[in-house]
Amino acid sequence: MPVDFTDILNPKPLIAPPNLSPEEDDIEWYLKTLDESIERRFNHVLAVERGGQAAIDLELEICAANGIYWLQWYGWTYDPRNTTPLPANLPFDLAQRQIDLWNFTDYLMSVKQDGCCKKSRGVGFTWLMGAYAWHKWRWSDGFKTTFGSRKATEVDTIGSPDCIFEKIRLLYRALPKWMLPRGFNPFEHDKQMLLINPENKNTIRGEGGDEMGRGGRSTLYVIDEAGYLERADRVEAATSANCDVRMWGSTLNVKNDNNFFQRKYNSTPAERVFRFHYSELPINTPARMARKKADTSPDVWAADYEIDDSYTAEDITIPQLWVKSSQKLKALCEAKGIKLEPAIYGKAGGDVGGGKAQSVIVATFGPIVTVPKAWGNPDTTETALKMLDFCAETTLPAREDSYIPKIRFLRYDNVGIGQGVASTMKHNPRQNLTVTGVNVGDPASDTKWPDGEYAHEKFFNSKAEGWWTARECLKKTHEMVLWLENPNNPEGRQHPVDELMALPSDMKNIHVDKLCTQLSQPKWHRRENGKIQIEDKKSLAHRGIPSPDYAEALILTKVAPSKAEKWVKFAAVNV
Repeated sequence: MPVDFTDILNPKPLIAPPNLSPEEDDIEWYLKTLDESIERRFNHVLAVERGGQAAIDLELEICAANGIYWLQWYGWTYDPRNTTPLPANLPFDLAQRQIDLWNFTDYLMSVKQDGCCKKSRGVGFTWLMGAYAWHKWRWSDGFKTTFGSRKATEVDTIGSPDCIFEKIRLLYRALPKWMLPRGFNPFEHDKQMLLINPENKNTIRGEGGDEMGRGGRSTLYVIDEAGYLERADRVEAATSANCDVRMWGSTLNVKNDNNFFQRKYNSTPAERVFRFHYSELPINTPARMARKKADTSPDVWAADYEIDDSYTAEDITIPQLWVKSSQKLKALCEAKGIKLEPAIYGKAGGDVGGGKAQSVIVATFGPIVTVPKAWGNPDTTETALKMLDFCAETTLPAREDSYIPKIRFLRYDNVGIGQGVASTMKHNPRQNLTVTGVNVGDPASDTKWPDGEYAHEKFFNSKAEGWWTARECLKKTHEMVLWLENPNNPEGRQHPVDELMALPSDMKNIHVDKLCTQLSQPKWHRRENGKIQIEDKKSLAHRGIPSPDYAEALILTKVAPSKAEKWVKFAAVNV
């Protein structure tokens, strides 16, 4: 009978059982998985060693060519917090998102460009980067990795499993001796913040604080907990010239006034950013994380786990909690049998970028928000045509009444560089598409609000009216989600579905991530005359936050309709 090598050469990612509820005990399934993994690993190593030197040489060749294979069969981690029933030493069974992070790092190395990883605490980022560095140290000639952090003690303190180098030591100490480089002697080649491969002369180095970037050239430079660097701009300058690739990784630090890491993350092109939420690890089941949340203060939970940098900020226009509720709305409605039907006519909002800024377009169909599209070409003609094409190509599945939702209205900002788009829009009309240039600095509309005030009395300008309309929509969505999750929740409330907003939920998509992050960045305040004003771009830049172009594209779909749009809707109703 032939041997099937599929599972051997491609070990399957760790997957949690389906449909685990928050009330279920989640330990039993993981303990069973753990026992199976440990037995499988020992049997694998035993089979290789029984095959003699030829089998060992083949195994080393496979490990050199495939880092995921090597880590899935030979990687072990250590967590001293585990007592019973979990052991402190655990097999490094990779989840799919951890495999994605390894491949993401490979991609950065192939294009020789920097990347950013914004993450929850406890997702194994440092362990994985340590394993990646060791694999390259062992098998890629001429590869030098440097790890940097805010303090040298966080990079290497002998005997402390919390530091980076000790994690690497724990990884290689768990390996069979035949997997180590020829001639490797830990007493000679494993020093303070320096690991030397005597076989190929590769090194892994460490640096901390103001010394970061001063240790010569590196192939890969990993900046761990970059959001906590005291002088991040100095580290940026020191490391930019002496390494091929820098990986900036961090949890959020909402108390960092410099906010360098957030600026770095927001300004890095979409293909070079990686978001890693704790829910993407199967071991973080609802029951386990509910227990952890109960023992964690709300502000720490928001920043360290939910990647929510708006929690501790005062006067945030749209709290991140409301945004997250909006992302859950569609699935909850489907589970409860509530129809969240798109509107027949969709609206697109286009934010025109200039210079290094991106142009972004996003569409709404009643409560449904589509995945945004963005591009960096500053040419206004090309930008206008891309927006028109987006409107023509974007449709949703047919509604129950057989109508296929299509974009009927396009609004774009016509201020500054947006003026250059106007001419192209005018000379390239599209059938059944009403295009309107919007100046969000214009006075608010004459719409009457539920509190009895007119918009022009309540808001400083059209921008504030649009943001507040989105705010009220997401507030109702949050209340609806609380009601759907628990009808007895006193903070929950049922609302008509056409007053809600269902944002796309795939945060692995960088465009979705940026949209949902930016919605919770601008603050609001009242002017001396009592009118509501939204934080301007100059103030955002002072806080280290770039222009929220994704959010502003969505807000354009929430500003008051133009006269042309009103006439189109009137004609449609009165046909």
